[in-house]
Amino acid sequence: MIYGKGVSADLVPAQQVASHMDIAPTLFDLIAPTNTQFYSMGQSLFNAAPDREVFGFQTIRHNEQLWRGDLSALYEYYSVNERDKTQLLPTTPSQFVEIDAQIEQAYTQYMATAWQLLTQGMD
Repeated sequence: MIYGKGVSADLVPAQQVASHMDIAPTLFDLIAPTNTQFYSMGQSLFNAAPDREVFGFQTIRHNEQLWRGDLSALYEYYSVNERDKTQLLPTTPSQFVEIDAQIEQAYTQYMATAWQLLTQGMD
């Protein structure tokens, strides 16, 4: 949530799926001069594709689909719905859906890049 003078509730679509990695680029877009270039692993919520995968540690979210757990072994699957805004876990289990191989590969590359930057920096 971002509050401030001139910041309205409809600045970012309410259904936009985001990651903690999207916070910094979104803030840069709010405060930086127009056409300022910067590099980030996340995406600004002002120009993020609405139909995208969002990655977190052992978590993949794509639209209404959420996978959690050690993705190299067993993991959980949830179908996200409106009630998830008021409860942490669904009350009924969802029909299991496999992670698409392309999405899993993108997740692995994303985490590898994050680890590389964390341990080695930009060198």
